[in-house]
Amino acid sequence: MQTPRSSVLTGDRMYLGRAVIAGYPQKSEIFLGYVLASRSFPDRRAEIRDDLIKIIPEKSYENPYISYNCIKIVGDKAVVSNGSHTDMIADKLELGYPGKDALVLSLLTADYERDEYNTPRIAAAFDGKELYVGIVMKDKLSVEKILEGESRLVSTYEKTSPEEIKINGRSAEEIAKEIYKLKYEKIICSASAYRKKGGFKLAIQ
Repeated sequence: MQTPRSSVLTGDRMYLGRAVIAGYPQKSEIFLGYVLASRSFPDRRAEIRDDLIKIIPEKSYENPYISYNCIKIVGDKAVVSNGSHTDMIADKLELGYPGKDALVLSLLTADYERDEYNTPRIAAAFDGKELYVGIVMKDKLSVEKILEGESRLVSTYEKTSPEEIKINGRSAEEIAKEIYKLKYEKIICSASAYRKKGGFKLAIQ
């Protein structure tokens, strides 16, 4: 995979591109988070629209990959991703597919982005019972279950294998702020969904 320019810009800050983060802060509580970092298309924002969060450009770009739903809630199920496959995965969850199957089938169908960098597609899905995280690249497809007590991060560059991350927030608002402040380059905005007994709450930063 070709990584755009240098992976490190200043100091020890790494450029991850887009990142999906998901896990279990506490027993029976889960979160799904999204971080948008971009060098080429920085004029974008996250916006909450009912049961989803959308990434929206603030000026016109001729690029099919820069506007999409990054988080979508379907009843007691949820998905987060870096592209149009958010809707594909959500549709399968709504039809009753297990989270693992919804991720595998959707990532295989959508495949990696056909842009200058062969950008991977990343996603996490909660099917009402279990939480999974996945990535599809030009030469790789991986979907892993996230166990209770764990949180995982996967990104389009550098961290393309899900790895453990410590998240301390206990609400959608706290998570969105926490992941927005992660020490990586060019972060523009963040989004999160947090599930307690009353269902999912959404937040952006």
